[in-house]
Amino acid sequence: MANSQNTDQKVDLCHDEGTPPSHGENGMDNNSEDAASPGSAALGSSRGEGLSVQVLLAIFSLSVLYTSALYTFVTVAPLISVINEDIGPVTSYSWMATSWTISGGVSVAVCGSVSDLVGRRWVAIGSGVLGVIGAVVGATAQKVSTVIAAMTIIGIAAGGCQNSFPAICELVPTRARGKTLSSINLVASMWSIFGSLYAFHMSDKYGWRSVFWVSLAFHALGAVLTFLCYKPSKPLALGTKSRVEILREFDWVGLAGLMSGPTLILLGISWLGAGYDSKDVHFIAPLVTGIMTCIALGFYEAYVPRSPILHPHLFKMVRAFTFVLVLVFVGGMLYYSLQSLFPVYVQSMFVGPNPTKTGLWGVCLGAGATLGGVSSGFLITKIRNTRLMLISGVVVMAIFIALMAVPKPGDNSMALAFSFFGGVGIGWEQTLSILVVQLACPDEWIGFATGILGLFRICGGAAGTAVYTTILSTQLRKHLPKMVTEAAVKSGLPESSIQAFVTTFLGPKPAEAAKIPGVDAGVLAAVTEASKGAYYKSFRLVWLVTIPFGVAGIIAALATEDQSHKLVDTIALKLKANRQDTEKQAE
Repeated sequence: MANSQNTDQKVDLCHDEGTPPSHGENGMDNNSEDAASPGSAALGSSRGEGLSVQVLLAIFSLSVLYTSALYTFVTVAPLISVINEDIGPVTSYSWMATSWTISGGVSVAVCGSVSDLVGRRWVAIGSGVLGVIGAVVGATAQKVSTVIAAMTIIGIAAGGCQNSFPAICELVPTRARGKTLSSINLVASMWSIFGSLYAFHMSDKYGWRSVFWVSLAFHALGAVLTFLCYKPSKPLALGTKSRVEILREFDWVGLAGLMSGPTLILLGISWLGAGYDSKDVHFIAPLVTGIMTCIALGFYEAYVPRSPILHPHLFKMVRAFTFVLVLVFVGGMLYYSLQSLFPVYVQSMFVGPNPTKTGLWGVCLGAGATLGGVSSGFLITKIRNTRLMLISGVVVMAIFIALMAVPKPGDNSMALAFSFFGGVGIGWEQTLSILVVQLACPDEWIGFATGILGLFRICGGAAGTAVYTTILSTQLRKHLPKMVTEAAVKSGLPESSIQAFVTTFLGPKPAEAAKIPGVDAGVLAAVTEASKGAYYKSFRLVWLVTIPFGVAGIIAALATEDQSHKLVDTIALKLKANRQDTEKQAE
């Protein structure tokens, strides 16, 4: 009777025809409290048995937290120039976005590692509360520096919110993790697709502070729902130890190194992307210090602590784990650089300084990434070859991002198509890489695996953005003044007005160039086309430079190990109430 009552409360989201039931490789041998009958949790490991309402509520709650992290970045980042005009201006305003990237990249690795040991519930709730604090700071800011501080706080919170991925995936059978990751992406798709459009709409109608107030609401809702609905059992990594014993043996030195080393590296790379020369101390000092810190940390982790926070044994799984990290680093170089340069690419070559049209083009890129991210998780249950699917995603991503070198000004349809399919490859790679590392490592360490994956992706993104921004700036300095000057002369602009016109046209207020003597509609049309041509030449080299990185990503994907044999009925962790129900049924 108890069994029939439980079955009535299940939602069949996990059933796959032709998937044999399996109870092996449960990753729970070290935790006697939760190891019993790994396939008999309330989710159900037998075929046809689905997710309980309690688990669905927990998944929804954690998905709201993840959405709050994504929402804040995709709505604030497009508005940094608007914010700078309102409460600035300062030259360092780009750090409103950069600070989120750096703090979030480090936080996601730290939160993943720590939550494996102490549990994910309070890490998630605390991240939501911290996000509320950051949103209040941002919404009430009177200086750009205060907004930078707010985005740093929200970035730290975002790392904990992104810990939702391992928290959710350990509640479902491994064969359902692909679908689950896709569902999370689908929940957040509104912001990944329409985030920039929404941001400009809110800014125009209610002011830029409104996006921070909405962020506050999202973080608060996520924290409250998680508090009410997400009550997991004892963390697998605890085994028979108490939390006090874990804290006593905790690798505090490793934690300090994990926090400081990547932060310094990201800081140095970000300074390079912000315009400092590669020989400048702003770039060299933090980068070298960060690299040395990471090298020292690696040796320390390999030989000193009893319970190393970086789990060196995972990195020895070269094909199953390390090559996926290499792939993700390269994927970050392609994705984040495309995302950061795409608005400039669109405005300079196709639509001009029109935020609405630029946002609509961004919808195309976001829709592609969402389609790839959602479809790949569902297709893996049919194709059942993680290596083949990873290779396919990386090939699509590399080819279509490189093909963006082809469209010239006016080739709008071609540029939109290539960016869309490039986005499909990006989404495909991002979802599958998370799934693969979670399947490859023991269940008790999927928080660390997912977190270090996020850190590698953001480090790759920072490196790629710095490289491509430097190339673009160098090429523009080479082509833009020359081509604009030649066009102005050919269109009949008097020689006495050339220098003033070019300086003004390429300055922060190009519209003022129309007031210079001798400038007419013909001159403006000619130099506008010349400017598009200069940007085309400059961006062409940027997209071509992505080719070797894409090839490196393909090689890394080829070297990975197929993990599809682990897509079985095993459930890593149960919710407390579900575990108690299972024990009662056993009695």
